[in-house]
Amino acid sequence: AGVKKLQGGVFDHKRRGSSMGLFQYTQNSSASDQSKKQEERDFFVLIGEASSLPNTTRNVCVVLSLGDQEARSKVLSETIFPLWNQVLPMRVAHVPCVIKIAVLGVDKDGNESILGHTELPVSDERHRGAFTDSWRPLVPDDDGGGKEEGGWHGSLRIAASFEAETIDVLRKGLSPKVQQHQSLAQETWFQIENDVEEVGIQFFRNVFAVDETLKEKFHFTGTDEDLCQHTALRNHGTMVLRTVGRAVAGLNEISSLNDLYAGLSTQHAGMGVQSEHLEVFLQALLWTLEDFLGPARWSEEVEQAW
Repeated sequence: AGVKKLQGGVFDHKRRGSSMGLFQYTQNSSASDQSKKQEERDFFVLIGEASSLPNTTRNVCVVLSLGDQEARSKVLSETIFPLWNQVLPMRVAHVPCVIKIAVLGVDKDGNESILGHTELPVSDERHRGAFTDSWRPLVPDDDGGGKEEGGWHGSLRIAASFEAETIDVLRKGLSPKVQQHQSLAQETWFQIENDVEEVGIQFFRNVFAVDETLKEKFHFTGTDEDLCQHTALRNHGTMVLRTVGRAVAGLNEISSLNDLYAGLSTQHAGMGVQSEHLEVFLQALLWTLEDFLGPARWSEEVEQAW
């Protein structure tokens, strides 16, 4: 609400290549504004949150650099969906310019490696009082940990403005989408968890619907009708969905799940499961959730959350 009180501007809500949207406020300008001599000013960068970072044992922080300036965020131990909500000021003398942003992994000995990086352009529009709030894709570093993690592309939420009051409004009003998604996933899971055995059967029906060649890997040669009678697959489906439930219950403290899923990943890699199979399982899980939740409870927002 505080942002909308700004005078003389256009509040433009548009989605620009991000499932979580991008909104930008641009204040109307005049020729006299453009002719004013640029002076060195504070530019405020809000490090919001990150999504889909690599699951490592390292802590994470964010570093901003502009010329010989450097600003660092606090170091967090939550390495997958960290939430900083921290403002870092930078001194800007000339626009346009570009602030470089890096997400660092910090091991227990304090050694740092670049997990991914992005850039924040600072334009004339922002110099006249605009702000931006967007999710920016992170590019793996050519020589750093990002590439070693398998070409991962996480994303970082950044807001920025020359106006301290504006960025403070954004900081106070930051409603982390990841937390909303966690709550929504938990809420919808609790609606079907009592039917986990039937959900497991439907999950494997959908797995084979997405990729029928996986039947051989699971030693199943029957039809959908035979699936209910296949004891081993039925039990395995129940176990898979209970593990999903355990993940959903632990979303608020993901680090507590590290040991469980490190073991599962090692086990499944030894069974020949490839990364492309995970895409199959994800699609099958989404279809299964849609099947059991029904049109009244399944929506685009629920799908994005999962």
